[in-house]
Amino acid sequence: YVLARAATTLAAQLGAKALFVYTRSGKSAETLSLHRPDMPVYALTPEPQTARRLSLWYGVEAILSPLTEELEPMFEQGISTLCERGSVSPGDLVVLFGSSPVSVGGPPNLINVRIVPEP
Repeated sequence: YVLARAATTLAAQLGAKALFVYTRSGKSAETLSLHRPDMPVYALTPEPQTARRLSLWYGVEAILSPLTEELEPMFEQGISTLCERGSVSPGDLVVLFGSSPVSVGGPPNLINVRIVPEP
């Protein structure tokens, strides 16, 4: 809960275009939603049931996307997916939130700030 609050506060202070999170269960996205961020929360999940449930949470848009073992390729794929959808553009600031290692899951332990690169 505290880390989600830190992520939403950081995103607001930096003027981030979006928060995004990789999640299997949806709990990380739900926790971000509880803080009512001013920007959208994009929750990338491999689970259709999780995606459907997340559609009910404030400010959350769920996107079906596979999870990988490595964080960096997953971040790149997530940002690429958001660009393709028109949700973010090159030069936008995004805040990534989640847990590492991804394959294990567990409570969030990661906040990462990125600038969306040119394609």
